[in-house]
Amino acid sequence: MATLPLIATMIGDPAGIGPEVAVKAIASGELDRLCIPVLIGDLGVVKRAAHVSGVTRALQRIDSVDDPGTQTHVIRVLDPGGFDVSSCAFGQPSFTSPTSAPFSHFSNDAKIDRQAALARTRLQRCAAERQAR
Repeated sequence: MATLPLIATMIGDPAGIGPEVAVKAIASGELDRLCIPVLIGDLGVVKRAAHVSGVTRALQRIDSVDDPGTQTHVIRVLDPGGFDVSSCAFGQPSFTSPTSAPFSHFSNDAKIDRQAALARTRLQRCAAERQAR
């Protein structure tokens, strides 16, 4: 059985519709046969999005894209920390200028930079393997 590629995506503005869209997309089950989906963002925001969207699929916090776990039918979340979910009003933009954009607290986070680089490497390797077939 071939290993599925890991695809990680940011959840977007924690007060916007991005988290709900991402949670619903993974909960639909349509991605399960194509990849190992991972959401990057605050676990509290993802929990809220699942609740508001009526999604009942279990959430699994992961610490690294290198070890996404083996559980099936879960929503994996890589939470880099540093975000206070109570600081954003649900349904209201959480930024007022480009320099205070959502997730700007990630910009200097070496852990996320490493995770993104690893995810990119995995995607490139998977694409090369598919081209070779």
